[in-house]
Amino acid sequence: MAKDKEFTFDEGDDDFSAPDPLPPPPIKPPSGGGQKRTLLLLLVILVGAGAYFYLYGIPGMEAEPVKPAPVAVKVPVVAPKPAAPGAVAATPAAPPTPAAPPTPAATPAAVKPAAPAPTAVVPAKPATLAAAGPAAMPAKALPAPAPVAAAKPTPGVEPKAAPAPAVKAASQPAEVVVEKPQPGSFVINAGAFLVKANLLDAERRIRRLGFEPRRTSIKRPVAMTRLRVGVYPPQEATARYRDLVVGYPSAFTLKQGEKVALYAASFHDLNQARSFADQLYLDGIHIEEEQTEVPMKMTVLTFGNFPDKIAAEKELKRIRAAGLRDVTVTVTK
Repeated sequence: MAKDKEFTFDEGDDDFSAPDPLPPPPIKPPSGGGQKRTLLLLLVILVGAGAYFYLYGIPGMEAEPVKPAPVAVKVPVVAPKPAAPGAVAATPAAPPTPAAPPTPAATPAAVKPAAPAPTAVVPAKPATLAAAGPAAMPAKALPAPAPVAAAKPTPGVEPKAAPAPAVKAASQPAEVVVEKPQPGSFVINAGAFLVKANLLDAERRIRRLGFEPRRTSIKRPVAMTRLRVGVYPPQEATARYRDLVVGYPSAFTLKQGEKVALYAASFHDLNQARSFADQLYLDGIHIEEEQTEVPMKMTVLTFGNFPDKIAAEKELKRIRAAGLRDVTVTVTK
């Protein structure tokens, strides 16, 4: 049978050869994506170059901005030029100006270092030699106006002291109010006061009415009420006085002939005297009232200054309503 036949391979068979390999796949031509990558790469390079020049600038361009700065500084210096004629002493300084020519020698060194601002200012002068001369003169003339300006404030200080007398003059009208009225004018008399407390109260009321009170000291006899305890020999009067003054400091003694009178107190107001006598009676001390007159120093208060009596009397109603009832109109002598 054909299936039973064996297949044999003869190694020496020269006619056997390996099958040919498959042909390579066809290479497709590059599409448009390569061109896009090239354009993108060029764009990145241009952007990087632009950023570099923006941040660091172009070499050799840094020294240019330094020039305008010194020119702007030196231009205002020419302004003090009018001050030169005012200071005559500054004119002799003109001869030293020829020393300016040596400055150009320093200009080449100043051009290289752009950092020092002063060196850059120096080359601005040689550009115009005529301007360099006057520029040096105002620099020396500047001190000259300074003393002149300082001399003006010094006299200005003196007028400040002048207002001081004006203050004194302002206080003078206050003194005029206190002065006595001229003879022949009418004033209001508030009465004579013996007790200081009553005097101060009257002055306060007068000031409330818009007047300034005037004081006048007088000495006149005043009716007094003495509370006499008794008349004793000197030794007994002294002993009784020592006992009485302990409880009543107002006690006093007066000599009457060969004896001494002992008093518990003395009052110019009868009502006060009798009220005090009641206190003594409660303490077991019996007294006798003794009327007398004693010359004493008193203070008379007057105020106002009226041309006639009618004008003065018109004020009496308002004054009495303020509590000053014992007021009268008098004429100054």
